[in-house]
Amino acid sequence: MNRRLKIGFLPSLTLVDKLSSWNITNGYMAQVLEKYCGDLTYIEPIDIPELLLGKVFNKATQLLLKKNFMYYHSFYIAKKYAKLLTR
Repeated sequence: MNRRLKIGFLPSLTLVDKLSSWNITNGYMAQVLEKYCGDLTYIEPIDIPELLLGKVFNKATQLLLKKNFMYYHSFYIAKKYAKLLTR
């Protein structure tokens, strides 16, 4: 039973900028998934209200703690995307 999986690939950032390091990383990850795991379906990033909350939290941590918070790579956002896409 060598059945290929069907995988939906949803990056948190748009893949328009060809030279962005995140675009290169996501592109490589997509190639490896397609080669070894299964068939990939590319899904464009979806705007969710939780991203705005993440931006506000990032601004607050920048002002108060002088640190950046990568909100678009958090488990909270990943869970929201998963919940939205399973409907």
